[in-house]
Amino acid sequence: LRESFFQKSASLRQCWSALHQNGVAMEDSGGQRFISVQVSPVAPVNLSLEVRAANRIPDIPGIMVAWMYALQLEWPMIFSMIDQREDDAAAEWNLLKVGGFVYLQPSEDGRPQVVCANSIAFHPNGCMQFSAAQP
Repeated sequence: LRESFFQKSASLRQCWSALHQNGVAMEDSGGQRFISVQVSPVAPVNLSLEVRAANRIPDIPGIMVAWMYALQLEWPMIFSMIDQREDDAAAEWNLLKVGGFVYLQPSEDGRPQVVCANSIAFHPNGCMQFSAAQP
């Protein structure tokens, strides 16, 4: 994840600062700072256009998906270094703490480029739903 991911909200900026202070962030040869994440093997997206649209998956030729695993960090330490007031970054925090689906497209240099990501959120009822609620 690039540093720009952490610029959406105050809490994420504070998280980036804590990650940087604790040596988690790295810098590539172009001077871009990032943190490494673990992802599953990449697979093609073979969903209908309707299902893609309902799940906010772009209709891009050759789009692929991988699961991004939750970051394995000392979360209590990170949280002790940031202000945990609510902001509009719940989906991003879920991606970091729980994981989610990352959608990629092939690029000209052969390296997949991230198009978007869908995080996982827990429902207060505790059940997972993959379709509309059933009566």
